[in-house]
Parts: sequence; C-alpha cells; structure tokens
Amino acid sequence: MAYPLAGWEVLVYSAGVDLGGTLTKVALVSLAWSILQIRRLPTVSQGHPKSAIAEIANVLERMAEQSGIPFPPPGGIGIGIPGVVDWQRKRLVFSGPIGWRDLPLGDLMHGEVRCPVAVDEDVNTGEFSPANTRILTELHKNWSIGIRRDRGRHGCLPFDAGARDYI
Repeated sequence: MAYPLAGWEVLVYSAGVDLGGTLTKVALVSLAWSILQIRRLPTVSQGHPKSAIAEIANVLERMAEQSGIPFPPPGGIGIGIPGVVDWQRKRLVFSGPIGWRDLPLGDLMHGEVRCPVAVDEDVNTGEFSPANTRILTELHKNWSIGIRRDRGRHGCLPFDAGARDYI
C-alpha cells in the first residue's frame, strides 16, 4: 500500500521494522508521520538470521525505489522485536517467538543499509511513538518507527534528548 506525499517530507523519512513471530511488518514513514509505504511479509526464522535481515533490507530498498525516494532512510531504521533486547548495544538477547538468541541485530542491519539503526523490545517501540495510535492501527500491533530519543539514540536529524518520542 502506498500513500501520496509531496514536498520536503519525502527527503527526510525513517523506516520501521516490526519483527514478529509470524509476520514482519515494514514501513517507510515521513518526518510528519505520513506513511509512505507499508508491507507485511512472513517472518523467516529458519536458517541464519543474517539472511532474514538482508531480505528485510532488500524489501525496504524496493519500497523506497517505488516511492521515488533515496535509500537508505536519512532518519534511520527502528527495529522492534519480541523478547529481551539490550537496546544500548542494539543486541537481541533472546526472542522466543522467533527463536533467535545472542544476535547483534543492529550491527547486522547496519551492515546491510549503512544508516543509523535502533533496536528495542516491540512493546517499547510501540508505546512511545507520538503517532502510535494511527500507525498501530495501520500495522495492527506494536511498531518501531525511528530512533528513541530518551535513551540517547540519534540519527541524522536534530533531536531533544529529553523528549519521550521517536524521530
């Protein structure tokens, strides 16, 4: 599903990835919280996680191309995943629904896309988004859209380190 967008919003956008036990939801979202593209795909938990992350990066790149916007996202990529996450190290400790453990998830995605990446538990990524009501409705569940400010993460955009929301 694609949504129309005009002007400067197209130049500054982020990507969100909700890695679920059954489905992975990915979206491109403008700075003004307009959803540019959204996709749902089966979560690939079999095999090496690196191939699953590479496929997600490929989907994001195709979505950006279809939207006519540059890739990688200037605002970075936020990843939400069920389980235990060391958000400071961008590392998945354990995810029961997906079956992954001790995984440098942020580093793997950064290696594929070369932009800032944030990783957190899916519950946290959905809870603090200022646009969570609309976006959660669109994605049907928790959402990771951007980079959490109150934990000292930052992307390519200016931010207020004391704010409790995402860019």
